[in-house]
Amino acid sequence: MDDEWTNFLQRVDCRNEDELFANTELKEELCLWASYRGQTLTKTVRGMMYYRKALEVQAFLDMAKDDDLLDGYKAVELSSEEYSKHERSLLAQCQAVADMKFTYVVSCQQYGIQKRSGDKHAENILKLMTKYVTIIFFDITSKYLSYNFFIYLFLL
Repeated sequence: MDDEWTNFLQRVDCRNEDELFANTELKEELCLWASYRGQTLTKTVRGMMYYRKALEVQAFLDMAKDDDLLDGYKAVELSSEEYSKHERSLLAQCQAVADMKFTYVVSCQQYGIQKRSGDKHAENILKLMTKYVTIIFFDITSKYLSYNFFIYLFLL
């Protein structure tokens, strides 16, 4: 059995494939795992979003006080009610700096068609939109009318 598959089963705490397929909660996790194995839109988007995360961490290192640096970026990122307003504000500032420096635009040529037809691929693109809310998604739909070519561009 492939090492990656074995590692995946171990990570999701399943002993075999039957146990994995029986668990409906792991269906999305399995789809993501498979998507990351090929050159898909999901894999490309995830890879590009690492750049945004790197800019966020760099902003943290530039703006953080010594105490924040000792706690680390993950502590600020995972902040909850128990953390101070300063830490939540620092995270918001880091995200704002990353947003100013990084914009990722994705063109989904078939999304509108897939969405109208109920295609499962449209659900996958919608999941990307909700997971990475800072990405700008465009749907490009084209129509031919005699010799004129019209392109409709929709911001999603």
